[in-house]
Amino acid sequence: MHNDSTLGAALMTNNPTLEAELSALRARVEADEADINTFYLMVCGAFVFLMQAGFALLAAGSVRAKNVKNILLKSVCDACLGGLVWFLVGYSVAYHGGDAPGNHSVAYHGGDAPGNPFIGTDSSYLALSGVRDWEKNDQGASYAGWMFQYAFAAAAATIVSGAVAERCTFVGYLCYAVVIIGLIYPVVVHWVWDPLGWLSASNPQAAFGGMIDFAGSGVVHMTGGVAAFVAAGVLGHRLDRWENPAAFQGQDAALQVIGTFLLWFGWYGFNPGSTLALHNADHTLARDAARAAITTTLSAAAAATTGLLIKRHLPESLGGSRTWDLAHTCNSLLGGLVSITAGCSTVSPAASLLIGCAGAWIYHAASCLMRRLRIDDPLDAFAVHGACGFWGCVSVGLFASRVYSYSPHEGSRFHGDEGYDAGLLNGGRGVLLAAQLAGALSIVCWVAATSGLLFWTLRALNIFRISEEMELAGSDFTKHGGPAYPWVAHHERMRDERAREAAAGNAELPPEDDAVEMVSAVQLLDSVAEAGPNYTLLRSKETKAKRRKRQREDGRAALNGHTVLPTGSRLEIFCDTERWYPATVMGREEDGDGRIAHQVEYDGYPDRRWWHMLDDERWRAVPEQAGTGAGGAAADVDGDAAMDRADGEGARAAGAAEAAEVRPAPPPACRGVRRSALADVLEAEDDERQDEAARGDEQPMLAPHGPALSAHDVWGTGVNTTGWAVFAITDFAIGGLTKAPDAQVEVIVEPKMSSGRPEVSHLSKVLYGSTSGVFDLHVYLPADSSAVTVNLYDHCSWQEPGELIFTTRYDLADCPAEQSATQGCALAWQEPVELPPLLAAKQFRPWHPWAASPGERSARLLGYHATGAEMVSRVRVASRRGVGVQFEDVSRDPARFALGRIQNDAIETQLFFAEAGSVFPEALHGLWWMDQRGVSLKDGPYPSDPEYTQVCLGAAEENLISFGEASWDNETRCASGVRQYSGGPLSGHWTWFDESGNGESKPWSSGADWILKYEFCFSSDDFDQIDVRTKITNDALGEITLPTFATMVRTSWGWDRVTTIPDAPAKLTEFLKTASIDSGLADWVQAKFGPGYGDFAASGFACHYPLRQVVDGTGKRTDAYSEYLAYVNMQTECEEASFECPRNRGRGTQLVGRLALPR
Repeated sequence: MHNDSTLGAALMTNNPTLEAELSALRARVEADEADINTFYLMVCGAFVFLMQAGFALLAAGSVRAKNVKNILLKSVCDACLGGLVWFLVGYSVAYHGGDAPGNHSVAYHGGDAPGNPFIGTDSSYLALSGVRDWEKNDQGASYAGWMFQYAFAAAAATIVSGAVAERCTFVGYLCYAVVIIGLIYPVVVHWVWDPLGWLSASNPQAAFGGMIDFAGSGVVHMTGGVAAFVAAGVLGHRLDRWENPAAFQGQDAALQVIGTFLLWFGWYGFNPGSTLALHNADHTLARDAARAAITTTLSAAAAATTGLLIKRHLPESLGGSRTWDLAHTCNSLLGGLVSITAGCSTVSPAASLLIGCAGAWIYHAASCLMRRLRIDDPLDAFAVHGACGFWGCVSVGLFASRVYSYSPHEGSRFHGDEGYDAGLLNGGRGVLLAAQLAGALSIVCWVAATSGLLFWTLRALNIFRISEEMELAGSDFTKHGGPAYPWVAHHERMRDERAREAAAGNAELPPEDDAVEMVSAVQLLDSVAEAGPNYTLLRSKETKAKRRKRQREDGRAALNGHTVLPTGSRLEIFCDTERWYPATVMGREEDGDGRIAHQVEYDGYPDRRWWHMLDDERWRAVPEQAGTGAGGAAADVDGDAAMDRADGEGARAAGAAEAAEVRPAPPPACRGVRRSALADVLEAEDDERQDEAARGDEQPMLAPHGPALSAHDVWGTGVNTTGWAVFAITDFAIGGLTKAPDAQVEVIVEPKMSSGRPEVSHLSKVLYGSTSGVFDLHVYLPADSSAVTVNLYDHCSWQEPGELIFTTRYDLADCPAEQSATQGCALAWQEPVELPPLLAAKQFRPWHPWAASPGERSARLLGYHATGAEMVSRVRVASRRGVGVQFEDVSRDPARFALGRIQNDAIETQLFFAEAGSVFPEALHGLWWMDQRGVSLKDGPYPSDPEYTQVCLGAAEENLISFGEASWDNETRCASGVRQYSGGPLSGHWTWFDESGNGESKPWSSGADWILKYEFCFSSDDFDQIDVRTKITNDALGEITLPTFATMVRTSWGWDRVTTIPDAPAKLTEFLKTASIDSGLADWVQAKFGPGYGDFAASGFACHYPLRQVVDGTGKRTDAYSEYLAYVNMQTECEEASFECPRNRGRGTQLVGRLALPR
């Protein structure tokens, strides 16, 4: 009886057709397997290539802001230049003809080049010239192999760029990248991965039978890491790296983390992909790839966890920080990945945990050693890749499993009866460990020797390191057209320059031919506006907990290189008069970006205090014997004298002559010393007031500030604050009243007037979609209001109108006028509020079974009340957050609104505008001139836009528009509440010609009983196009939104305002037909709004006219200001306004609609 194989053979022998079919089927299966292997290798190569993005982000986050573009460009060039060099030279040096990965079936012209164990010498892979894939179907394996190996080569070069970051020339970088990718790295590849290499486990003649470096701990990472070590040593450290280490922190932790995760993701192509295929005869490749993925994951996780604990628990003497350090954790994770790369397929998952843990310790030790040796490695490239790469090679000789091992080679004399060797700690004979040590040391020697020769040559040719001036300025400024993060980079430059001047002992002397860096109050606050910080409010008493908090803040600031002076310190500050003024530090507070603001008192002015950001100013310390001043020369009460900036050692010798002048008659005119609204806010009266004003979320009540808060010389001097106050609610909670998940809260604020004045009801009405949270409700009310009533109504989806759930009254007599005008009065309701029994029993209970019971605590409200200069300050703070102040705006009743007069040549002080540093987009900052007649084009087109012309035959007698009283919504990207006729009491949005000279404007008075508001909504992601939406409001009509008739398009010179004329009346008519309003109201809208387009309709097509910015977001006048001023100052005698003759008799003034006091 035949067995199955004998029977199958007999059948095939007797059936040639069946044999042919089976052979064809077998060939198809083999071809499919080859296709799958090629695709697998291409996908893994793409994963490895993605690591370039990870390296780029990690590097960008680890360097300072002034060098971000430089390091990113080098990452791009690593990928691009690496591909060219690898194609032309590197691949041929690495592999010998058909022995390249993936090429076991490739047709190539190998020539007769002899094999070489040291370097590839076969020219068949120079520019892939020997590939003949058309001669035999190899399913693209040769190209897939090239692609996979190219991604590895680019990674090796990228490692070096991190070690020489911020100080290497771009030419020097290009030179070393070519040599590393074209020679140094491919030689190591040939040694270990080519079957002819003298360290290859595929070569029976290899040393100790060949080393195992499955995915490149030694070949890729140690090569890059050792070259990085040599490069950093030859290049030298960055200027002041060891004198001021805190100034060299990475600029963006988020980029570091994202880069780390991208690298980790790419490692799943790096390690599992190094099987080079997914299918083989005994099915071991897929098994090895899966195991490699597991060991890679476990090693990384173990290393990251270990690194986190190392930094947290080791003492500072051993490199610990007693903190949960993010950067150290990320680098430890990468060290774990590097450590497992050599043995990812030959060790067990349990062993990978030990390898990762050890990798974290090795990374930490190597990083500490680099700092001890004063070798500057910004990205810890050597510690992560060099040291951990060496450990990765050695770990194979310790932990490799015999069942997964493939060394020594079967034909090697080291193979023996035992076969493949295991790691020494896994029952091995030590042969594998010897091979790993020999291979790793050989790679170190080769890379150190060749890279040392390379980098010393570049240094000798003076093309390796940038100049000191360029390094201080930053490569982005000097070579790449400006920094990626302009403000952060500028701050770094100024900080570094001051630190170097202080170290040189000449910080107190201004350069003779250059402007002294002096920062005004406006600039001082602008310097922190980008990060949106809050100043914490000072307290008159300091508890033990507060003192500890302050000491922690001081310590952090000092470690980061910021100025920290103890209370009582004596110093002098350089001011506009080019003289030094003596002062005493009276207190300090931490700013939102970690810097310290110091409060100082100048000699001779004991009743006044000023705030200084000393990091941004020119100052010098004064010895105690130089004078006692207002506060005296106090001892170092904080124990932080070592942190004090003692740059007074190089002071002028003419101290006696200068001392005679140090007490000025007027207050010192120092930039950054001027009394500001912010200084008033920062001063605390007592702990009781602070506790009363404390917000529920323990945030300071002040909003993010910027130049606006202290720029009263720029903004607000022409604003009449008489008669008005601002009332704000900043925090609330009504959880005890209703717990309905869809409850909304309507807030109505009603001022109660003093005796003899009419009541003003419903001054503000705001709907919130929550029952607790942070309000941003600001309301204008008459300053002589005797009280304010706040009513809260509950609105549910099924309930209209809302039910009154809470009412409270605040007596404004409790807020003295002087206090409200200088620092404001904090408002707080935190006591229990009785819910009316009838409301609880008869109204809420049937509908709200979860409602509060009578007597239950029901509400908390926090806010403030302010008048005068303090009101202006608070309104500006709210404006910078995009919060418009509310007021009753249901009709343009003359009892509510009136025209005010402003000076044509003082608009920046008399109109509010969206400011630099606010939430408003830059495209809306400042004041804009509506040049409807195109007078700025009278001398021809704008040079930057020669095709543009004004197109329209009609124009209104309106001049300026601003967004200083508008609200901004980041989600909708709309500036809303821009009132054409009815601005707030302090400023206004729209200005008009005075047509009679007596404060009259026909366009303004033509709509006596209706309100016109606009929403300016950005319709493009680039913020270069705006849809202008129109809303009209009337007592009877309410508010309706009209069809969009106008758009604005950003140009090189401003905005092009486009109004589609022919369709406007038609659109309006069609809208009124479909809108949910009765015919009477429709007729009213048509009669009032439709004729507004009468003059324009004569043009018969879309109108275009320019909007030119005449004042920018910082209050500076632009190039268009002179043209604007000439136009608005033009006096005309025409009886009726026309396109050719605007009616203007304002004599240097113009008009603006503003909220008027009740009469």
